[in-house]
Amino acid sequence: MMYKAVNNQTPNFLSSRFFSRNEALPYNLRNTEGKLSLPQPRTNYCKRSFSYSGAVLWSSLPNKIN
Repeated sequence: MMYKAVNNQTPNFLSSRFFSRNEALPYNLRNTEGKLSLPQPRTNYCKRSFSYSGAVLWSSLPNKIN
C-alpha cells in the first residue's frame, strides 16, 4: 500500500498524506533520497496511524528496494 501511495497510484486523499524529505526541506541533505518526512506525533495513538507507521517503515527500507 505504501508503494502505491508514494507512486501516486492511490486516490488523492491517501497520496497527499506523504511527502518526501526532499520536498519538505529547502536544502539538500545526504541520505534523503527515497525517504519520507514524518509527521510529529503528539500521542501514542498517532504513532499507530497509517500515515506515521507507513512513513517510518518506508523510510527504513534500503534505497535499492524503494
